[in-house]
Amino acid sequence: MHHDRNALAPEKQASAHMAQSIRHAFCTAVNASGLPPMAVLELASMALGAIYKEAAAAHRGSNGCPCGWHPDAAADLDALRLALGIAASVDASVDLRSVQALGNG
Repeated sequence: MHHDRNALAPEKQASAHMAQSIRHAFCTAVNASGLPPMAVLELASMALGAIYKEAAAAHRGSNGCPCGWHPDAAADLDALRLALGIAASVDASVDLRSVQALGNG
């Protein structure tokens, strides 16, 4: 599969924005709370789970978002775990777009 460089620009921009925003929130929370980094990362994970739950709720039912996403909690959470594991691994040079998705395909 060939990826158009221009098609990836919005994804790279969104990724950079998310990383910057989350890094800022993480550093602010560590400095303000005095909690250890792992405790703050657990809180960040809980916040991400809550955001997933809100986004999934907005995409269910007849009044859901027209974007076409149909939440599947089991598959979606597996995808999030995989992405977290890859990003946090020692070999962070792995490109998520090159990893084969698991699940019903």
